[in-house]
Amino acid sequence: MKVKFTYSFKKEIAEAINMVLHFNDYRNLRSVIWPFPINLFRGASSKDKAIKHVEEIWKKIGPQVEEIFKKFHLKDIGNVTCYLHVISCEGWFDMDENSIHVRTTNYGSKKNLVDTIIHELLHLVTYDEKLNYDEREAIVDNFLAKPELKSLIG
Repeated sequence: MKVKFTYSFKKEIAEAINMVLHFNDYRNLRSVIWPFPINLFRGASSKDKAIKHVEEIWKKIGPQVEEIFKKFHLKDIGNVTCYLHVISCEGWFDMDENSIHVRTTNYGSKKNLVDTIIHELLHLVTYDEKLNYDEREAIVDNFLAKPELKSLIG
């Protein structure tokens, strides 16, 4: 599994539109950054800094994550694009694009960012369309509770 971090203004705007169209789905989430113009401007203007920051973090832990996924006999999902955002919820995944989306702003620590990246990657590698949302979350939560990942996340 190779993760490439990038920022796409097009993806950011698409998510902003999605948030507006599905307001009721987002308003009760525990951590949402709304797509106010200033937030969109901040994301676009600081994209290079955000990419560099996340790449530096991933360079240190990415190989360990890959080894742990192998140890758990999780499938190799090949190349994954991780789109960085400044709006929306903490993270989500897209099976059709083999991508994850991670919000990089308002994280209390590097720990939350790492946790979200690993959480969304686990969704990609364990996804089963026959399962409902709660069942898929339970699978991911079970992996995240394992000592190998707990110690890595911090």
